[in-house]
Amino acid sequence: MAFQWVGAVAAALWISPQAWAGSYSETHLHVWMALVLGGFIISLPVALALLQPGRATTRHTIAVAQMLLGALLIH
Repeated sequence: MAFQWVGAVAAALWISPQAWAGSYSETHLHVWMALVLGGFIISLPVALALLQPGRATTRHTIAVAQMLLGALLIH
């Protein structure tokens, strides 16, 4: 999941790194969403995978996080 998160940030940086308004530019919202929201999505499943591997709650949390990360990538 950490590699997927890095991939999402890399894709956001590659596809739309900057937002322009006239001569003013700033980092695009998609980059920040991939960085912050993606990090938030993967934090609990990664922690559970390290602390409680093999439990049903860990597997369900990872499944939900995979769906959320897929939705983030589609967005």
